[in-house]
Amino acid sequence: MKNFIFLNYNIKVEKIYSNEEKYFFINDTKIYIKEFKGNTSYLDTLVEITNKLYYSNIKVNTFLLNNEKKYYTKKDDEYIILLKVNSFENDVNINNILKFCNIKNDLPEYNILKEWKEEVDTIEKQLIEYNQEYPLIQNSINYFIGLAENAIALLSSYENEIIERSDSIGHKFGYKMYNLCKLGDPFIFIKVNKMYDLSNFVKYNFYIKNIDYDEIDNIINKLSTSEYEKVYFFASMLYPNIYFDLIKKILAGNEDEDKLNLFLNNIKNYNNMLINCQNMIKNVKIIKLISWLGE
Repeated sequence: MKNFIFLNYNIKVEKIYSNEEKYFFINDTKIYIKEFKGNTSYLDTLVEITNKLYYSNIKVNTFLLNNEKKYYTKKDDEYIILLKVNSFENDVNINNILKFCNIKNDLPEYNILKEWKEEVDTIEKQLIEYNQEYPLIQNSINYFIGLAENAIALLSSYENEIIERSDSIGHKFGYKMYNLCKLGDPFIFIKVNKMYDLSNFVKYNFYIKNIDYDEIDNIINKLSTSEYEKVYFFASMLYPNIYFDLIKKILAGNEDEDKLNLFLNNIKNYNNMLINCQNMIKNVKIIKLISWLGE
């Protein structure tokens, strides 16, 4: 790979690091190496978006040009992309999340209901193959599947209504998320309502013990511009995407099962946070009908 980069980008790489992703440094600048198999029209869309964001002073990771003035380079049956990390690296705050809201883009719409339903089905099918190999999963999965089913039912109540779609750029969210370097990664960009990212921001802060109820109230009562967005936010809060992502990593052998204790030890506290969120959402009857939280 070092030789490939030198020949195509005229960059001499001293060392390639490999953690969850491959990267190297030019002086103090971090450069990610991305491998992509697929249609280059998607890459063209990402290039357009990252350039637009960067020149709007939203310092996302940007594509480096190769020697032929192209943003990606063919290697065997895939494309190699070099992404330069700009200022998004450490701290995460709501203002940085909001920078991605209401930005027109040509990304395909992220069908959150379809993704949720397919994820639950996949996990349930996977767990049929296991008996007692993963006791922490077996002892907790029914509760979190229940949360997911409530989230799906809640958001499905709007499925057949005409909803004003958002142009916001969101981020695929999972375990070990996130820092601003992740926020700047165009390969996790999705077109989705802003409530998706804001709910994930709240969930992330809850699990690092940095929850701010005034911030949640601000999201619900100032940033949610319609009843639909309030329902979207609460459904996203119910849906345990971080837990599910960790389960998939455990079943794939990439994480230890004891990492689940972060979620299992906080079930009661998380339930209390959901009750607080529910109480903040005024005059949305369908959310008030979820009564089991207070039991």
